[in-house]
Amino acid sequence: LTAAAPQGGLLPALKCLLSEVERARRHGFSERELAIVRANYTTELKTTFLERHQVDSSELASECCSHFLSGELVLGVEMEVSASKALLASCTTAELQAEASNWEWKSSCVIKVVLPKPRCASRAASAVPSEAALRAVLDEVLAEAPSLSAWQSVVTRRDLAELVGALPPPGSIVSRETHEAAGIEAITLSNGFSLLLKQTQLQDDELLIAGFARGGLSELPRSHYFSAALSDLIANESGAFGCPPPELVELLAGKSVSISTESQLYSRRFRAECSPHDLETCLQLLHLLFTQKRQPSRAAAQQITQLLVEGVLNHVRDPHARWEEAVASVNTC
Repeated sequence: LTAAAPQGGLLPALKCLLSEVERARRHGFSERELAIVRANYTTELKTTFLERHQVDSSELASECCSHFLSGELVLGVEMEVSASKALLASCTTAELQAEASNWEWKSSCVIKVVLPKPRCASRAASAVPSEAALRAVLDEVLAEAPSLSAWQSVVTRRDLAELVGALPPPGSIVSRETHEAAGIEAITLSNGFSLLLKQTQLQDDELLIAGFARGGLSELPRSHYFSAALSDLIANESGAFGCPPPELVELLAGKSVSISTESQLYSRRFRAECSPHDLETCLQLLHLLFTQKRQPSRAAAQQITQLLVEGVLNHVRDPHARWEEAVASVNTC
């Protein structure tokens, strides 16, 4: 298990990791947890099989190298998918409980801490936790272990359709136009949207959607600029689709869908990627993206602030970022 902790949060992060290990050791995994993992992994296997003839050559080369260097079997996609499905179907919570009960981290636990190099000797001495401090965290987890409860689902809805609710009256197609040279079909909808459709043979289990609208951050008053510039991050962390991110993860179990947004100076964009089988789910999420309003909680606001602070600190420490800034200043002066 690994965790990335903010500055000063190393010991709480270690406690969180060990607590989750102890929770799994004591209570195992629920049927709901297994169902979520099984659904997501089955979706990955389906995509792998459908796109077995479109695998990047670097992945094939890596498998050949592993076979030559360590004797790893090269079964082929068809056999790997078939074997994985059989093992996944036979896996039970009892087997997981038996395996988790062997996680005796109290007697065979290796803790590896990686810290940024401090700029002065006084900070170096205070930043590195002592062995006594690490042992104190272990003792604290052991003392609180009897009070650890089993994992509980956070879903309050049966499916995504319940979150969407009643849909508005459907629109209509106003016009169609085909551009044969580019292989594009242009469609105008009754709500004013213009769609450009193009079929390719790049990936068999991939459908890409991108949206663009003129007008961006440059049109806002100066007092609103910084808040609007962070709107994408705020929306993602607080729930852009009308529900908290952990709940959305459960609702989308077994679905191959991802959506992102981007606010620029002169435009606003969204990008969506999904399997053709999950197009309805993708469109439901896009509908929620345009219609839902959500006010970030105080906890979400604090988390977003912490993410921004740590992002700036990591950028300052990153030598690659400093190099890119120097190159950009030379090329654009």
